[in-house]
Amino acid sequence: MSRRLYPMVVAGLLFGATTGCGSSGPPLVDAGGTVTYQGKPVPGAVVTFVPQVGVDFGEAPSATGTTDEDGRFTLSSRQRHGAVVADMKVSISAFPPADPSIEDAFKVDEEGNPVDMTDPQARNKMMMKMMRMSVRADKDDGGDATTDRSLIPMKYGAISSSGLTATVTDDPNTNDFVFDLE
Repeated sequence: MSRRLYPMVVAGLLFGATTGCGSSGPPLVDAGGTVTYQGKPVPGAVVTFVPQVGVDFGEAPSATGTTDEDGRFTLSSRQRHGAVVADMKVSISAFPPADPSIEDAFKVDEEGNPVDMTDPQARNKMMMKMMRMSVRADKDDGGDATTDRSLIPMKYGAISSSGLTATVTDDPNTNDFVFDLE
């Protein structure tokens, strides 16, 4: 290696080591909360926070979390802990553990392509597919009914019908959200 090239290689390696390959994206803050339905914790619910309309999704990605046995969840965004500071629309879906044959149906979209669960649009399409499979054909109740597959009213599973909102602030102490669903 030439002596002129050596300092540039060392500088490049040092820069890479100090900056890392790491966490690209907007700053995230701790956020989470609790989900209950009729006063009882909802285990296994998927909680999704999506920035309100007008926010650049590249700068403010959605965040998701899954509730534990006590109904508690912690949000993550793009495989990083936390959520962006923004006004959010919230969806919550909860289904019992699936039969493996049913679960396989959600690994592909309507055209048979694999579903990328990190893509909010793909995730929403999958949720709509789940809702279509779960809604009672004999009753149009505006999504208020649960089904034998849904543990909570179906309306909470879609951003457009849930009516749930939250404001994630830069103070993590204020980002403990309680969703008591009826």
